[in-house]
Amino acid sequence: MDQEKTKKALRQIAQKENITVDEVISKIGLAVGIALKSNIPELKYFWKHIPPRDGEDSPTIADVIAFLAQHYASDALTDTEDS
Repeated sequence: MDQEKTKKALRQIAQKENITVDEVISKIGLAVGIALKSNIPELKYFWKHIPPRDGEDSPTIADVIAFLAQHYASDALTDTEDS
């Protein structure tokens, strides 16, 4: 997903949640840190679907944001349009 689409998706998520884009990024970063340390099977499954960049052990926060934006922003847009 290109950066402009990611930024747009982050704005959509922030609008839906009534928070700032920086807060969205911060919350995702916090969740990434917690989830990476988890032994919960569902979270392990989630991480397997976000491939790390070459040479990395795990996805970066930017990778996670792009993944979430690509997969879930359309849901936020749909919810906003339905309101």
